[in-house]
Amino acid sequence: MNDDLDGKILEEIEKNPENSFQNMAKKLGISKGTVRNRILKMKENGLLIDYKVRINHKSVGREDVFVGLDILPEEFIDALEKIKSFSFVKELYATTGDHVAIAYVVENSKNIVECIKMIAGVKGVKKTYPAFVQKVLK
Repeated sequence: MNDDLDGKILEEIEKNPENSFQNMAKKLGISKGTVRNRILKMKENGLLIDYKVRINHKSVGREDVFVGLDILPEEFIDALEKIKSFSFVKELYATTGDHVAIAYVVENSKNIVECIKMIAGVKGVKKTYPAFVQKVLK
């Protein structure tokens, strides 16, 4: 598939991840079943990774932090698997640029530093570069 219709469905999801299949179908002039089937197929094929609601974590006593990671090449895969297993790591990216990976961490404000220390303690992690989110602008 991955045609114009998939693109239109993805645009609708980006605009409003909470939008129902029924509303998307009506707007696009197709059936609810077509929307559902297309989304399932896009997930299966890895085109649609996930969609979610964004939360203002500070308003509920949590911090969210992007942690840049420098990891030894020989430990890279094992380190990422370990980091990925932490419940407070909500997203994990292998990257190029300043860091070889970036973890998105969300945790209770009083425990956030301990979470970063746990990541730093993973075998192969040379250095962590936490960037605390102060305000979401977009």
